[in-house]
Amino acid sequence: MVKSWHKLKQMRSYLRIRRRKCKFCKPFFYPETLPRHCVHKGSYRVTELLISPAKQRTEPRDFPMNYCSECGHTVTLKIPEDDHRPRYVCDRCNTIHYQNPRLITGTLPVAPDGRVLLCKRNIEPRKNYWTLPAGFMENGESTIEGALRETYEESRVKAINPTLLSVISLPSWDQVHVFYLVDMPDFQFATTPESCEVALFTQEDIPWSDIAFKTVGRTLRHYFASSRDALTVLNDHIHLTTME
Repeated sequence: MVKSWHKLKQMRSYLRIRRRKCKFCKPFFYPETLPRHCVHKGSYRVTELLISPAKQRTEPRDFPMNYCSECGHTVTLKIPEDDHRPRYVCDRCNTIHYQNPRLITGTLPVAPDGRVLLCKRNIEPRKNYWTLPAGFMENGESTIEGALRETYEESRVKAINPTLLSVISLPSWDQVHVFYLVDMPDFQFATTPESCEVALFTQEDIPWSDIAFKTVGRTLRHYFASSRDALTVLNDHIHLTTME
């Protein structure tokens, strides 16, 4: 058990802190900003220790699995033979259930006049923040097909000429975000159930402080820092403690 606040800081791990008495503060804090007592004199206690994103997890982060999807029997979390990670293994048919990263595909649409299209999210997470049209890739489609589908679903843009722009891994969230640079054939776009507002922006007008996700902000900055004639692919990773 951790006995002192100084030890908490020295561990360099991300801690989830829950309020104990204070009724005014936010429910979660991180050790970099948490004092011994809040401004309202409320005290806190440690309720859960999260492994630092810099360290490799040894247990699946997804929802626990109770039953095998092949035969319906119970499963056990263990390290299979010739493996090095815990997996859910069926106690009857010995099926190993692997949990792999999820792929998010999207686009950076460019209008005929050079402005870029952004969508204001109408759903959580990060509702009312601006983002590029993107979403989870579906089974049976390629990354380009998924990106173009999500673009139409979120902005009604029939994008063309997709070119790979960025590949950003989020190890702490088991996700990979892939964005394509696409052209808008015209100025036709519209709001959708997922986007309460859709608009075109120049680089100077982009609401940088209201961008929904860091992967979107990094992709936008990479695009504006590159030449369209000598475009390079951004291959990067980001360690996040919250999805923003």
